[in-house]
Amino acid sequence: MEAWDVVVIGGTIAGMRAAIAAHDEGSSVVLISAHGLGNSGSESYSSGLAASLDENNPMSHREDTIRGGNWLNDQDIVSNRTSLINSQIAQLDQWGLNFRRSLEGSPNSEKGLGHKSPRVLTTGYSTSREIQHILEEQCIRRDILRRGDWFPLSLCNSNSQVTGVIALDLIEGNIESIQAKAVIIADGGFENAWKFTNQTSRGLSIALEAGCQLRDLEFISWNPLGVPDTDLNLSLDILQNGAKIINSSGTEINISNETTPNKLAFEINNGGGTALLDATGLSKTAISWYSGLRRIVKERTGLDMFETQIPIVPKVELTIGGLPVDEHGRVIKGNWDTWYTGLYSVGNPSCSGVNGTGIIAGNRLMEDIVGGFSAGMHAGKWSLKNKFSSKSSINDALFSAQANIGDLISNANIKNISNTHDLKLKLEKIISSSMGFQRTPEGLEDATKTLEKLELDVVQEELVDNSMIMNSNLTEILELRGLILIARASVLAAVSRTESRGSHQRSDFNEEVNDTMLKHTLIDSNLNLNWLPLRKSGSDTWILTPSE
Repeated sequence: MEAWDVVVIGGTIAGMRAAIAAHDEGSSVVLISAHGLGNSGSESYSSGLAASLDENNPMSHREDTIRGGNWLNDQDIVSNRTSLINSQIAQLDQWGLNFRRSLEGSPNSEKGLGHKSPRVLTTGYSTSREIQHILEEQCIRRDILRRGDWFPLSLCNSNSQVTGVIALDLIEGNIESIQAKAVIIADGGFENAWKFTNQTSRGLSIALEAGCQLRDLEFISWNPLGVPDTDLNLSLDILQNGAKIINSSGTEINISNETTPNKLAFEINNGGGTALLDATGLSKTAISWYSGLRRIVKERTGLDMFETQIPIVPKVELTIGGLPVDEHGRVIKGNWDTWYTGLYSVGNPSCSGVNGTGIIAGNRLMEDIVGGFSAGMHAGKWSLKNKFSSKSSINDALFSAQANIGDLISNANIKNISNTHDLKLKLEKIISSSMGFQRTPEGLEDATKTLEKLELDVVQEELVDNSMIMNSNLTEILELRGLILIARASVLAAVSRTESRGSHQRSDFNEEVNDTMLKHTLIDSNLNLNWLPLRKSGSDTWILTPSE
């Protein structure tokens, strides 16, 4: 059995930033990932990094974030994140991140969707990928051990205190136990319920099984610039550099200070569902910035985006809900007053309350970086002050995992053909039709019933591969079981929120918001629903009232 102060699950931006921060506090750190390193979560983000570098204080950024989240934000955490991002920008700059720069040499701020002032920083084709590379380099410099083919099976815990992780080593084919003082879940959300991919978060599933709740699963973040019949989402900042959107009637869509990514996606959908991106009038400077994006679009579509208009369709980019966390990334239980001791979450599997009902441009990366740093620093300090817990819970979890995986392997029917792909497509169809732009009572009721049946079908699905070495059939079934449970919880959250707010629009409640609904949904593994009050300021007063 290995023993580490901090185990990070997920090789995402948030996960690596947390690993670096924990290491720099003096803790021993290992990072594990089910799908290789740099292949989950935040590398697909497409709207830059938000920070109030050119403003006297972060107040305006904070208020834009609250408005963009339709006041379902935890306002003190919004204040925390917008206040801390500037120092993290300085650190990334020192590490060599190549921001687009002004004539004076400082990082250049652009006006992103949902912001009244210029405060979105970019690096070119993909800001997130550039940050990913910088953080990978910093992990290597620190000799942080990273294992890219370890599939998390369960969290070890005793009386709501994390004690370690059980994982399947896909290279060696062994089930391994890791003793830990702290575990940071950072591997991704559940947006794969809307779009087919072979990569699904394990962190949310194993946290649910360990007794955690999930928050605000009814809210999602749309990218209005998705390219049809591809997995490509275009960079939103291209709209601030001369690109235009033409709707199905041939009219240019006006983009104002109040336009958020979700609002723009809804407008495109209401205009027929498809539109055209016109980037033919970009300046030579802007064309050079997007040369990488131009190449990828041409490879995927055969079209040159600087010579012809590109068809676009809104796509689900990220989920907003996840594990409820405080400003330190600690996973909470109850009404903010209980910590699942030793368990943290950052990035897309977490829900800190920063984004409310929708993510404005650059705030997802802001949350990744600040949240990752804060959680890693806290976990690092906490682990140095505390001893390892008893190994008995780890041994029990290891025995249980070995038995469960052993049963699946022993019952494998290698003469069968796997139905996992078809089952995943069924899930995608159910969620896309019921949890899209407008949710109907009939659609949600139907999804509730069909998901329950689909869950039974997946449980009965037999393996067609009886090996534990690189067994994608095994990992896909385990991932799909967890994803369906989370999908059922998201539908329940949508049923329970009896209003239309942000990305949650119900046909039976029009556009009206209900002030009694200014609270978070909380759902556990048994699909029990609870509510969590919003956090205001430290003095329990609104930073920005819902009437402002």
